Amino acid sequence: MAKQIKHDAFNNRVYYKPALRRPIIRSKGVTRTSVKVMERSEMFKKVAPEMVIACRGQPWPAFVACLKDQARAKGLGTGMSKTSEYRKRFWKHK
Repeated sequence: MAKQIKHDAFNNRVYYKPALRRPIIRSKGVTRTSVKVMERSEMFKKVAPEMVIACRGQPWPAFVACLKDQARAKGLGTGMSKTSEYRKRFWKHK
């Protein structure tokens, strides 16, 4: 029988995410192991050092923007959050 998951304040961890400039909350034990995520992580490990070298020496907002541009150029993401795509597709705006 599967263990029941309880969502409470003590089962979560708070991380500061510099790219978002705010803390985020994650449940303990959540790992993403899909094939797509693993492939993207492996590709990111290969190209991350050269992306950082290309963007270094800039102020933080420009550095983050440069990393995003480098990641898009190397095909590491769509550049748009899934939440934004979902909102455009399904939410009704009045």
